[in-house]
Amino acid sequence: FCKNRQICTSVSAVAFKTNLRHLDTVKVLCYLTNLYTLHMTNQTKLIILRGPSAVGKSTVAKPLMDRTKRPVVLVDLDHYRFGFVNPPAEDHGLEYAMSACDVLIGLEKGFDVIFDGNFRAEKNDPFLQKLFDAHTEENYLFYLDASLEETLKRHEAKTNPRISTDKVREVYKFASPIEDHDEVIIPQESTLEQTVQKIIQVTGL
Repeated sequence: FCKNRQICTSVSAVAFKTNLRHLDTVKVLCYLTNLYTLHMTNQTKLIILRGPSAVGKSTVAKPLMDRTKRPVVLVDLDHYRFGFVNPPAEDHGLEYAMSACDVLIGLEKGFDVIFDGNFRAEKNDPFLQKLFDAHTEENYLFYLDASLEETLKRHEAKTNPRISTDKVREVYKFASPIEDHDEVIIPQESTLEQTVQKIIQVTGL
């Protein structure tokens, strides 16, 4: 799997041709995993940070990467979400296809992956399940929880927010913990240091 650039090209091509949506990403991953075999070491870790926009996922990711001695790569969903213009369809889902591709590339190359994203997930979510099927061990889910009021407060403290306050309100309803995969919920009262220490303790990063 991902032995060369063909896989990324394939993901992008299928996404544009099919107006890929979130769940359709799973079809692409299924198709590609039938073409390639994942050769990942059992030691690699997939650490997924979920939560509302502006809750502090990227803020948590930075000290995790600063403190670890392990090879780690950060895959930030927003990098893909805001990294293109003039999409062929409003609900194209390209950010999911391309970020999943990079997650699997990182794992296959021997890196731990911190996957940071404000993405919607549900119990037995097929997008997450395909990642876990490809990388069967050392998978960790964390949900950074916060009320809408607290989320807006943290958003206002940002120097260069990517989205408006109204957009934060709009997408907040899609953010919620999932009752699956032993997701660890980090309460809003948790300080940055407490959150980082909790993730290190659970994952062994």
